[in-house]
Amino acid sequence: MRLRTTAMWLTFPPELRDLVAPLAAVPAAEGQPPDADQPLHDGLHAIQHLLNSTIPLLVMCDQRDVSGYTHTQHPDLGQQPALFLYDACEGGIGLADTAYQRAESLLALAYDTVTRCGCQAGCPSCIQMGSCRLRNEQLSKAAAMA
Repeated sequence: MRLRTTAMWLTFPPELRDLVAPLAAVPAAEGQPPDADQPLHDGLHAIQHLLNSTIPLLVMCDQRDVSGYTHTQHPDLGQQPALFLYDACEGGIGLADTAYQRAESLLALAYDTVTRCGCQAGCPSCIQMGSCRLRNEQLSKAAAMA
């Protein structure tokens, strides 16, 4: 599906990959090499959920008005890990732009949400979303906090 809209993105330092590597939720299958990007992907996916769920508190929208996408080595951003938040409406309606203007507050709110949640591995109060296309699989609360 193609959607012409507006977005904001966050890049993360490549060193994040090494920081979250020990946090792999699922060990590699016997005889298979571990997927070095899996812990990073799981953390970025959790951060995307956190931002999607906290953005309505800052930009006065419904959670379904924004969506996101993560990439562990984005080719247009120097192979850096990246997270995109975009308006889920054709043409955009300014939500991503407002989120960009308030990025520091948005990130602080997301971090506060995940660190204050008393669950062990993630729950609907922190990193799970009802609208997740991956059925809330491949999420890592520990990697998101890191």
